[in-house]
Amino acid sequence: MLVTEKSRRGDADWSSSDKVPSLDKRARRIVNARLVTKGVRAFRAANPFVPKVHEADSGANSGGGKENGKALLHRVFVRPRPLFQHEAERGEYDCISCVDNGIMIHEGSSKMSFRIGEVKILKNRLYSNVLPVVTDDNMYANISYLVDRAKRGKSSSVFMFGMTGSGKTYNTNILHTRVPVNLFAADTCPIKLIAYELVGNKCYDLLSDSKPEVFLRVGPDKNTHVCGNVTLTATTPSELQQLLSNAAKSRETTATGANATSSRSHAVYEVHLQNKGKLLLVDLAGNEGNIETMFHTKEQMAQAADINTSLSTLKACLHAVAVGAKHVPFRESALTRVLQSALTSPSCATAVLACVSPACSHLELTLGTLNSSLKLLGKVTKPKMEEIVLREAGVKQKGPTKWDRETLISWFQKQKFGCHLDIPESMTGAKFMKLNLIRLNQHCKISKTNDQQVSRAKANLVFQGLREEAKKAAARDLALRQQLKEEKSKVVTSVDFAKKATRKPVVSSAGGY
Repeated sequence: MLVTEKSRRGDADWSSSDKVPSLDKRARRIVNARLVTKGVRAFRAANPFVPKVHEADSGANSGGGKENGKALLHRVFVRPRPLFQHEAERGEYDCISCVDNGIMIHEGSSKMSFRIGEVKILKNRLYSNVLPVVTDDNMYANISYLVDRAKRGKSSSVFMFGMTGSGKTYNTNILHTRVPVNLFAADTCPIKLIAYELVGNKCYDLLSDSKPEVFLRVGPDKNTHVCGNVTLTATTPSELQQLLSNAAKSRETTATGANATSSRSHAVYEVHLQNKGKLLLVDLAGNEGNIETMFHTKEQMAQAADINTSLSTLKACLHAVAVGAKHVPFRESALTRVLQSALTSPSCATAVLACVSPACSHLELTLGTLNSSLKLLGKVTKPKMEEIVLREAGVKQKGPTKWDRETLISWFQKQKFGCHLDIPESMTGAKFMKLNLIRLNQHCKISKTNDQQVSRAKANLVFQGLREEAKKAAARDLALRQQLKEEKSKVVTSVDFAKKATRKPVVSSAGGY
């Protein structure tokens, strides 16, 4: 008996092919996508979601100091991007559902069941302590409380976190457009802007034409400051929007396996108001898995390592702030050093916008994003999970032999045979198909004439019509069986996903929010 690595681990999650076991979990999910999608659709039909706007001072998750005797709320928002057309074409399914009490992650898998053997299951993981946002308006309506804090002279921070290609920069650009309008609605003019990016341990000014390197220095207040950078002033919303847009266009980008224009740096936009209010917008570089970095150059691999290291340090700092730890390890990376005041100030409210991909092949990265984002809330609780057994219905015959009396009458009424049909109450499609031409002639009546020859001709039309309908049904069943056979026999590998990323992905019409 051949003992594979999978069987030694007791994992029965094989490929759909009986001959070729696949060790690629991403590939197995795509092969079984048709069955899993049915389970996901049934879940969404039973759990409809209506986007909500959560109040700034409500909720149970708090930490990071007090303001006027009330704990400041640290929040985690989750925004799934739509499924892209090229992902749908390769067989991906949408594995994220927004629900009233959080985010549900769907995973198609299989396991061995006693006396049954291998069964397909749908694992539903519920993250109940995050707030789902699904549209641009819904996202900004939930984030805007941080802008309002800055207008009141307080400090606020927003971190865009997620895998590369999950929509972080897209959501940042939404904030770049809407935040200036909100800020200038109050008497906060003029507004000063500082923008810079961190590439590894180096820092570059995004507001200067030449984008020179600037340096980090510890000031008299013992906080780390960017020195030598340009500070620009805006007096109108359009001026601030233009400054933010220009800074965003100067960022370091390159093509990766998941995103053709992936940001390879952390961008920090500091908005300083006249009343000493401060709003910090941080568009973090995307973390990547092994598949996404498989075809990277040596330089890109080094960049990815630096990005993942700085993100790990940031997660540790956010968790330390959430639990009220005495020590916040902000000195361990350049990113956390420049964010020192935001991470250590007891009066700074912080929110994480976790951007996630709905593609089933990105499920591990999506789970990692959610688990890491929840560190902002302190203790990370294990998501609730339920397993639903998925049953493959197979091919169901739908021809005349499966019709009941009502279906038979409905089909006959749509035809143009020019005769009436007497069908007994006990007659079904299967019984009707057994009638020969002579017996069938007894059930057909011709209006306005009793000519037996004409009656036999009409009966023959009904007889042949039923046979043609049976042939069409058999052809449909055969085509569906062939399709199912091809789905089970195809062997795919997710390694190919990272060879080329779409520069301008098109949103798929196949489901989602």
